Formats: sequence, structure tokens, C-alpha cells
Amino acid sequence: HAFEEAITLVNRSRIPKLWVELRDQSELPNHRTSVVMVGIGGGRERSQMVRTYCTLRGRFRLGPAELHAGDPFGLFPVSRPLPEIHHLVVLPLVTPLPSFPLPSGRLPGGVAVTEPTQQITPNAAGVREYLPGDGFNRIHWVSTARRRRLIVKEFELDPLGDVWILLDTSRTAQWRSLQAERIEGESPFLPRRISLPPATIEYGVACAASLVQHFLRQDRSVGFLAYDRVRHSIQPDRGAPQLIRALETLAVIDGAGETAVEDVLRIEDTHLTRGAMTLVITASTSPGLVPALRALRAQS
Repeated sequence: HAFEEAITLVNRSRIPKLWVELRDQSELPNHRTSVVMVGIGGGRERSQMVRTYCTLRGRFRLGPAELHAGDPFGLFPVSRPLPEIHHLVVLPLVTPLPSFPLPSGRLPGGVAVTEPTQQITPNAAGVREYLPGDGFNRIHWVSTARRRRLIVKEFELDPLGDVWILLDTSRTAQWRSLQAERIEGESPFLPRRISLPPATIEYGVACAASLVQHFLRQDRSVGFLAYDRVRHSIQPDRGAPQLIRALETLAVIDGAGETAVEDVLRIEDTHLTRGAMTLVITASTSPGLVPALRALRAQS
């Protein structure tokens, strides 16, 4: 994707400016907003469009900047700082998946769950009389008016189990090539194509982002979990806001966690809801991974 900026310099004095240079100090890779504009007349303005191709995900600082000007001979230079700082979040690469084979067994397409819940879900199971502690937003007013006493709705968990995406971000499971890949014939200003950096964490993030989008498009309730420098946990939900939350979280993951994926599975086994489908994305070859996955499958 391309990030476009409009840079406008306004000369508020009556004296023409022979030249003005804007020196940018942003962190965004390939961000080339250091420009020189010449011949700005008094009370006039000059604008220039700058396009930056975002090839790396992450959260980057935009600014600060400095303005430099002077006389034609450079004898009287003048500079002015522009301390304003903004931040830009570049979301990870997402690839549309035409299909994704679900694991065979008890969870081919979601397990039926008929347990009652205190949460308000789209699945109403019936009605009952009001009990102390029931929320007023659970009251079924039609039945209340008919029976002349408070009647509340009962709800069940989603009949299709939640989908959890667990990304392994432990430092010991990651691999990164020391040689930067460069596309032959690529222009630094207009790349012909965008490829993932040669690192397992980048491919893992792209896989997680693509799976989240895929299941949300199927109207499934999707959650995300990762132990990076901090614990990232997004509770299962549906809709476009859930996709944005997941992508913004994946954008800042750097694969520097200290907790192995098998330990994450043991820690989080009580938090993963019953009947949920958990997809683990990892490059780990640890001998303890298979027993941890078997234990997770047994308690699902």
C-alpha cells in the first residue's frame, strides 16, 4: 500500500523565499519527504505530493522535521524546527483464502454447545421468571406484559465454537535471514511487488492475519492470543471491528517473547472456551509441543 502526504509551505511574509528545504526525521522506511521548494513569492504557497510505499508492518513515527532557508550564497542560513510528531500504523499483509481445511474429528465445522450463559448472545434459548441479580436488559417485555410478572430471556453459547488463533512469538522459535532479499530490477521509488521479509515471524503474522479475516468473513467468532514482549489477548468476537483490532495487534508484534508455545498452551488452557477450535501457528520443533497440543485437544 502507498502512504500519500501533501506538503504545503506557505510564505506569510511579503518577501519572496528563494528556496526552502524541509528535512524530515521520520522512522517510516523509504520515507522521502525531505524536499526543496524554490521561488515561493510573498503571500504565496507551494505544495508537493509525496508517496511512500509501505513494505514493512509496524508502528512508525512521523516527524519531527526542520525547515532550512537562506540567501543564494549560503552566508545567512536560517532554520526552524517543526516538533510535531504523529504515528502511522502499517497493517500486516493479508491474503484472501478461498478455503481453509478444518481439522477432522469432533470439530469439523464447529461443535454444538448448549450450555446456558449469563452473557447476552444472539442465541435465545427460552424465557423464565425474573430472579434477583438478573439484568434489566434481559427482560422480555412481551412475556412480562402477558403474564403480568417479570420474565427474562435465557441465552446459550454460540452453537458454533469460537476460533482461537494462537501465534508463537517466542524468540527461540524464530529464524531470520541475515541477507536482505532484493528483487532484481526493483526501483526504490516504485517497487514492482511487495514480498515478506525472510523471517518466520513475518510469515506467521501474515498467516494469522489471513486466517482471522477468513473466519470473520464466515461470520465466525474469532479470538487472538500471543505471548510477545507482552501478552496479547483479544477475546472472540465478530465483525469488521474485530478484524481491525487483530490487525493492529499483529502490526506491532516482533517475535521477541520469552515464553515457549507449549508453555503458552498450558497457561491458557483454562481460558480457551470449551468447544473452541484453536489454530496454532508456529515454527517451533520443540519435543514438548506435540504433548501440549494433545492435552489441548483432549480438554476441548
